[in-house]
Amino acid sequence: MERARLNVTDTNKIMKRNPVCARCGRYAVYSKRGYAWTIDHFIPFAVAKWTAKDEDDMDLLVDRLNQTNNTVIMCKRCNEVKGCKIESPDQLNKYPYLTKSQQKEIINTYKDLKPKITEYKGLISRVLEKQNGVCYCCRNKLKVYTAIIRRKNPLLPRVEDNACCVCYKCNNIIRYNKRRVTIDEMFEL
Repeated sequence: MERARLNVTDTNKIMKRNPVCARCGRYAVYSKRGYAWTIDHFIPFAVAKWTAKDEDDMDLLVDRLNQTNNTVIMCKRCNEVKGCKIESPDQLNKYPYLTKSQQKEIINTYKDLKPKITEYKGLISRVLEKQNGVCYCCRNKLKVYTAIIRRKNPLLPRVEDNACCVCYKCNNIIRYNKRRVTIDEMFEL
């Protein structure tokens, strides 16, 4: 399934709703170097991709996660700090620039998807434990909340036997893999 993207109308809605970084409060502005902000999915698409029972379930989950009530504006720096962490509702104090309605929407989305989030975090824990707590590619130490789960072979399905956990840096290399080779081939492991 091709990753659903927010359309221009949705992006404009998000910008009008609260045009500041949810974490540091800087205004989302365009600079000569490009946008200094990102639209972050508070609960990432990976939850849908790795926990869906079938294509229909994945479509429903992706639609749910792509709604504006799961998206916030973050500057690139704060988005990198957040990384792939799925913040629980009691950790929203790290994002003081969320409006009350945004907080309420995120809490409701989290509650609705809690079983899927729990399943996703459990999968990451099991895979990372098999890797002895290190990135599959660079072997740097990883914690569960910073690990990003990827398929070892992008041509095979998303199942635990084809899963590995990588760090943010290695993930950025993998995500632009246009050749569709395995992670082992890409990193010559």
